[in-house]
Amino acid sequence: MTPSASATPSAIGVASLAAYVWPARAVVRRVAILGASKNAGKTTALLALATAACARDGTVGLVSIGVDGEDRDAWLDFAKPRIVVERGAWVVSARAWIDAVGGAFGIVRDLGFGTALGPTSIAVARARCNIQLGGIGSRAQLRTAVHALSAQARLVLIDGAYHRQAAAHPEVADAVVVAVGALAGPTLDAAIAASMPTLRALLAPTAGLADPQPVALVEGALTDAVIAGHPGAATLVARDPSRILLSAAGWQGLDRRGALVVVQRAVPLAAVVVNPFRPDGHGEDAQGFGAAVAAAIARHPVPILDVVAGLGWLGGQELALQAHQPTIHSAVAAAARDVDA
Repeated sequence: MTPSASATPSAIGVASLAAYVWPARAVVRRVAILGASKNAGKTTALLALATAACARDGTVGLVSIGVDGEDRDAWLDFAKPRIVVERGAWVVSARAWIDAVGGAFGIVRDLGFGTALGPTSIAVARARCNIQLGGIGSRAQLRTAVHALSAQARLVLIDGAYHRQAAAHPEVADAVVVAVGALAGPTLDAAIAASMPTLRALLAPTAGLADPQPVALVEGALTDAVIAGHPGAATLVARDPSRILLSAAGWQGLDRRGALVVVQRAVPLAAVVVNPFRPDGHGEDAQGFGAAVAAAIARHPVPILDVVAGLGWLGGQELALQAHQPTIHSAVAAAARDVDA
């Protein structure tokens, strides 16, 4: 299969991811999709959630911290999945990219800030079309964009850039999905090891009275340099997951001294999506890669899903996934027919 074909979410994958992100009776309007590495499968997860969101409500908003929706990968020059929005979807992006689509968007309004790409605007799609997302340069701009989208769309999807966890903030997102890809390292073990700093940051528990003493409250970003400045701390408290920016070496240093990292305000990690694809054709098989990621975080009750292969794991055990949401299944089937046509 070509990379673009292999990145198409399956009906079972879409339905399963949606079921974990939007469980019954839970109020989750804003979902951030982060990548633990470059080319981790973040865009595929975004497309799966967008398909499910349209089937659930019909109004979805999209924004990206970095750049998404480009034709080809800027590093490795292989085809990437395009961002496709349905009629009625809202987007925040660079005004130039919205205008480049022609008359496909209406009600275009500038948000009062911009980047090197020019002014950033909010717009609604008049027809099904491709769009490139970008135009956000700071967390403050992201908050403004999410607020603007939330006023128009019931469900908002926030595309996070590689190694930028700004979207994992309680004022921005109600839940987080993180993508883990085989391309993060030359081997399966190396790929998982490279992804663990992001996973551990998002899995950090909420601070409590039983946390080991002494406790160090970190006001800004929790970095390797900061933990080196608190050698006696048994617990380091970050404000939220977006502030935890430790490297693999930093985490290993904390593990050696038995120190914990906790947060004052957590953002639930709803699911981990896995991507075994490598452009050199030597990626792991879907079953093996997903099972290995599941084993790495088996003690955490977080589902691991391959939304393309339709596979899942929880607690280190494989799940029997089903397309248990007929409306979403039908929406995916209809979208596939549109693409084939």
